[in-house]
Formats: sequence, structure tokens, C-alpha cells
Amino acid sequence: MAQTDLELLTQCADFTLHHASDVERAVFKELQTSGATRLVMTLRMLNLQRAILAIGMFSLFEALLQSKLGWANPFGELDAYLLKQDKPELASSITDYKLAINVLKHGQGRSLNELLDRASELEFKVRSPDHPFFEEGDVAEVDTLVAVDDKFVQRCAILINQARTHISETEDIWL
Repeated sequence: MAQTDLELLTQCADFTLHHASDVERAVFKELQTSGATRLVMTLRMLNLQRAILAIGMFSLFEALLQSKLGWANPFGELDAYLLKQDKPELASSITDYKLAINVLKHGQGRSLNELLDRASELEFKVRSPDHPFFEEGDVAEVDTLVAVDDKFVQRCAILINQARTHISETEDIWL
């Protein structure tokens, strides 16, 4: 049985994160003897790459839900579907990450406000626009309102895969 696009997401995330980790180790080693701007910019680029990967994974997932299941409002219908299937924890986690992806794509707005209201309950860090840093002095930090690290990207892939698996098991469709 061939792998679907969604099954490849976890592998893609793992591959990209492994490569990023290799590059980061090399950069940190170089930073021991040099403070070159190119090294700092490489670390920032790797952090930005993680955000782009997470956004891309959720966008692909949304497109496949729309095309394979015919859902006009893919994440809204996924939430309702998972709740109907007695998967409230999965539905809630996907909603949190969907909101985070919206914040990464659009910045301030309703999604950010919803996340900030529950910031202490989230699996990831979120900040308000008037707090410029997640960690002051972190030269590799990029200007996002959601902190995207390896764990965030991996969790996106896991949640997408869990939803895909559940839908494929309960519906006569191969995602």
C-alpha cells in the first residue's frame, strides 16, 4: 500500500527537523570561535523554516480534507466530526494548533486573542504583540507570536496523523 501525502507529513517533518538539527550543531560549534552575522542569521532562518513547515503541513491537511471529504469548512467540520466520534481531546488539540497556525499566517486577531486567553493551558508558547520576546537575548528568535520549535512541528504532524488515521478507520476513504 502506497503512502498517502498525509502519511508522508511525519516523515517530512522528521527529515527537515533532523537536517535543521545537524546544521544547528555545526553553527553552534562555529559560534564558539566566531560571532559572525551569517551564523546568527542561519539560526534565525532555521527557526523560520520550522514555522513555514508547520504552516505548510496544516495547509496541506486542510486542502486534503476539503478535496477528499468535500468539506467546505475543513477544520470546522473536522472539529464537529471528532466530537461526534467521541474524540474531544484530539479535536481540542487540533483547534489549538489550527489557531496557532492562523496566528503564524496572519498575526494579530481573533485566533491570537483566543490563544492568549488560554495561554497557560497550551502545549506551546504564545505572546502578545506588546511583549517583544519569548526569551530576551535569544539572537535566533524570529518575530512570531507563537514559538515554533521542533516539538511544535512534531506535534502538528502527530495531530494530523491521528486525525487522518481516525478518519480512514471510520470512513470509507483513504487519506
